[in-house]
Amino acid sequence: VVTNFSLRVADAFAPNLGAVVLDRNPLKLIKMKGVTIHGVIGATLFRSFAVEIDFPAQIIRLHDGEGFLDENTYSSLPLNIVSDRPIIATQVKWKGALKTLKLMVDTGFNHHLLLYNHPFIQGAHLKSEKIGMGYSGTIIGKAGNMQQLHLGERKIFDVHTYFPSSTAYKINDAISTERDGIIGNALLKSFCVVLDYAHAKLYIREDLPWPFLQQEMVYNQSVDA
Repeated sequence: VVTNFSLRVADAFAPNLGAVVLDRNPLKLIKMKGVTIHGVIGATLFRSFAVEIDFPAQIIRLHDGEGFLDENTYSSLPLNIVSDRPIIATQVKWKGALKTLKLMVDTGFNHHLLLYNHPFIQGAHLKSEKIGMGYSGTIIGKAGNMQQLHLGERKIFDVHTYFPSSTAYKINDAISTERDGIIGNALLKSFCVVLDYAHAKLYIREDLPWPFLQQEMVYNQSVDA
């Protein structure tokens, strides 16, 4: 453990951080477009700023203060910070029924949606899939399409969702009560996302057209007819 650690990212500077140096690099096998990952930047840095992740432009901006965005161009959701983890409350539709879930926003999760062993999926016919690799090895589980997910003012349809097995993804009582699952960057990548820790808000601006929204328009027209 290293104390009094400072970090500079472009023009943003954060002093007096804590850092952990590991004996081996557990991320050495993870390469993204040929780039070796040397470590992880966590909440200790990010909670000092409003973190803007502009996925379409592939830019991260760290804002200090207020007035850095036009709120009229964004939709916003309340953000609940639990153990330094950003969590939103949102609704999903499964087999025609709306359920309210608490989801952690995890930009390191490379899929759309992951839900823990939630009671409302019991008895569903889902196919087995390999979800990915974790520190403890291969994560396996079931997969299916969530009928609908609400994200701010938007409704996103047919969201590919993973349901990990309890043996592959250990969930203790504390985690299961604070959140029901994870929303990942495969779903967020068409948006510009701002995690405003200081004001407990998540801002979303849509930069690319979603085919899901076209499905909603066709559905509404058929209903009107």
